[in-house]
Amino acid sequence: MKSSQYKIEAKKSLKGKWLKSACTTLIYFLIFFFLKYIQRFLPTQFNIILNVLYIVISIPCSFGYIASLFNIYNDKENNIFSLFKIGFNNFGKAWNIFFHMLIKMIVPVIMIFISLIIAAISLSLFAISLVTKISIFLTLILLFIILISFGFYIAGLIILIIKSYLYPLSYVIAVESPDLTTKEILNKSESLMENRRANLFILQFSFIGWAILALFTFGLGYLWLIPYIIFSTFAFYNNVKAEKSYEIQNRD
Repeated sequence: MKSSQYKIEAKKSLKGKWLKSACTTLIYFLIFFFLKYIQRFLPTQFNIILNVLYIVISIPCSFGYIASLFNIYNDKENNIFSLFKIGFNNFGKAWNIFFHMLIKMIVPVIMIFISLIIAAISLSLFAISLVTKISIFLTLILLFIILISFGFYIAGLIILIIKSYLYPLSYVIAVESPDLTTKEILNKSESLMENRRANLFILQFSFIGWAILALFTFGLGYLWLIPYIIFSTFAFYNNVKAEKSYEIQNRD
């Protein structure tokens, strides 16, 4: 299927559900807006606690948000506050999936981290060498190291993006098949996304025009755009799942 067909499927599924999906999205973002807002009025030590709380709840809330939209997509019983119940009922599972995804992407993450550290140190030394006029040779060496670090950073970023596109269906799989283990969820996502990563990237990138237009609505347009993107991803998931099942049947 083409990206346009996934969008058509998403629009069909969103018929009569736009408002509910938008309200669910609003509730999801208000959680984090509220935490960031009250930080302004609290002492520094409390800000640290709030930052930790922000990180701790972000993963289960994201899980609950995806699950809520998936329930709306499948016409299951769901209200705009269901993301809290679903998210925190699956607190451990959500974090477990996140950590295992992070482990699977650890190589490019380390590449990015190390390249940034080396680049920061080299830039500092390069600036000092320009001011103190030590030696042209040393300055050129530092410049070379900075360029190499930048190259490693870009390479790590590209590898991370490519690798991450093996797991965008993980939460959907976890919601649809709650009995699967974390390993089985990630393996299934890898299997479904095999040779299909570019298709999902193209689908998501095709919303860039709408994303730019949504900026001119002071961000309110994203309340409708984000569910539209996610529903298109659900349509993509159902399609690749059917294709995979057909491939397995033919293989047998």
